[in-house]
Amino acid sequence: GMVQIPQALQKLTGGEGPVVEHAFGREYPEIAEADGAGLGRFKLAIHCGACMIDTQKMNARMLDMDLAGVPVVNYGIFLSYVQSQHAVERSVEPWFNSKITA
Repeated sequence: GMVQIPQALQKLTGGEGPVVEHAFGREYPEIAEADGAGLGRFKLAIHCGACMIDTQKMNARMLDMDLAGVPVVNYGIFLSYVQSQHAVERSVEPWFNSKITA
């Protein structure tokens, strides 16, 4: 993530790419409260699969980012999207276009 994500963002933006901040594990609360600007200073959050934190913490992070108006994407989905936008669109299509019945 320290190399792949910045390179992928640079590829998407076609330029130098945006400023990237990394937060590991428990650093998230610190980054959320840094310099008083909070999460609202971010334009995008790329989050890991959260295997090392519990569901409650991940849900709280998602809610915090939602309230701050920061879109969130999973790390793997983001890297897949950079490789093939069409493949990602096809893989999520069933959730948007099907009539699923219980």
